Amino acid sequence: MPATNSAEYRTSADPVIFGIGVDAEYDYGPVPQPSPHGWFGACEHEITIRVAHPDQVAYPLLLEAWDSEPPTPELLPDVEGTFLLNISSGSLGVNEGGGGFEPEVISLEPGKYYVRISGYGRDSGTSADDGEERYLAQMWPTGW
Repeated sequence: MPATNSAEYRTSADPVIFGIGVDAEYDYGPVPQPSPHGWFGACEHEITIRVAHPDQVAYPLLLEAWDSEPPTPELLPDVEGTFLLNISSGSLGVNEGGGGFEPEVISLEPGKYYVRISGYGRDSGTSADDGEERYLAQMWPTGW
């Protein structure tokens, strides 16, 4: 079963984080900050990711929408987490920190979604110049 919708995006991380957020909620409340030793911050309307290689220019981000829980990624990620987002507007954008907010990167039916984020190339020991750090965000409805 393939994803019902997908979008590829190359984001910057200014200064060291980027976020996946609900378009309608972008200007509401503080952006969730990753803990000093963590790789993510999350709230009901946005998930932020602290990158491991802040000198990398852009981070490939693949967003996928599914009708039900997708299969686990074949490649073992360096980090992975599943979060809950209330997608009230039916559209997600990417928050590039000081670089601004890119709205409508992917569209979904409004509702509550699980979002599994898998990060690759964070612990690879490679330099950031080779562009290895990348992310996969898979979303599916909670059913409630």
